[in-house]
Amino acid sequence: MDIKFHPSSEAVKEVQDAQNEFLELTISIMLFLCKNGMPLDFVTTLLHDSVEDAHSLYENKVSDDWDIDHTSKESKDKMGFQ
Repeated sequence: MDIKFHPSSEAVKEVQDAQNEFLELTISIMLFLCKNGMPLDFVTTLLHDSVEDAHSLYENKVSDDWDIDHTSKESKDKMGFQ
């Protein structure tokens, strides 16, 4: 599948900011759990499993709701999609 996607520079910056926030949050969670006695391997597995669960939830529920709510022309126009 070859999807042509060219986000604006503003969108790229927002994604980079979100990635940095996610990284900071993840490290904070890791520090908290490790400092409270959980082994790093357990914490890493816990975070990995949480991301996998979020992915599954997104694919099975969230994406369908998003598609219903955001496929109208009005929604696409508001978000700048074509």
